[in-house]
Amino acid sequence: MIENLPLVVNTFESESDNRKAAAELSELRRHPGWLFLEKVLQLNVERLGTILLGEDPDNRELNEQERQLLKLRRLDLKKLLAMPRAQIKVLEGQPLEPEDDPYYSVEQFTKASESGAKK
Repeated sequence: MIENLPLVVNTFESESDNRKAAAELSELRRHPGWLFLEKVLQLNVERLGTILLGEDPDNRELNEQERQLLKLRRLDLKKLLAMPRAQIKVLEGQPLEPEDDPYYSVEQFTKASESGAKK
């Protein structure tokens, strides 16, 4: 299925190149521009979650195709948010956790989202 298509994470041939790339990504994660984009992306994730939970202030009725599309869009945003952290872990040789994993399936994400929404 299309939602299970993996994003690419990469390592380099040399350890020094891996360390350099990890350091650059760490700098990126602290950059004001990325921090701003992170906030905007997170707000979009939350907005889509609200719509999917039926708590949309505009009271939109979604058909199943629209629901699936919004779930995939939300998943893509979450993958984008997780990508720098996941890539750093890969470059450093650390295992990915489900919340870091850009290969997280829609089913896993939906379960995690639903349990998080209930808290």
